Amino acid sequence: MFALLAALSFQLAPAPARSPALSLEGNLTGIFASDGEAVNFSAHAAWSVAAPLAGQALFGRAGLWGAGGTWIAYSLVNEFALHGPESERERNLNLVSRLAPCAVILFIDLVRNGFGRSLRPADPAPAMSVPEPLPRPEPLSPGSLSGGDAIQVL
Repeated sequence: MFALLAALSFQLAPAPARSPALSLEGNLTGIFASDGEAVNFSAHAAWSVAAPLAGQALFGRAGLWGAGGTWIAYSLVNEFALHGPESERERNLNLVSRLAPCAVILFIDLVRNGFGRSLRPADPAPAMSVPEPLPRPEPLSPGSLSGGDAIQVL
């Protein structure tokens, strides 16, 4: 308790200012005007990756393309029809963060598998129309069970 109070009572000197030209963080986050823009960009990018990959995990390659196409369509409708008035900068950042990651995933799948149906292990095998019946067990002959078995013949 005393250590916490002592730590809170010290006046910490501010970090020395660094030149933005030498800062890697400044180069990476310099495109954002605020922390809110950076969080918004990263959230859109995360959902843009998660949506098609979740579709692939659930339904194979068809799910990848279905969920990816749905995400892209939703993003376009959301940005152009559902959003209220916003700056052109915000709309452009939203479109890039929503469309680019999903489009890259779909492009990678297209390069790897082409336009045809994929036979990769991630795709589920076609289901059999009628399952094969299990073989019937052969009946036991009387007296084949020993005295210690759980089933007793009366």
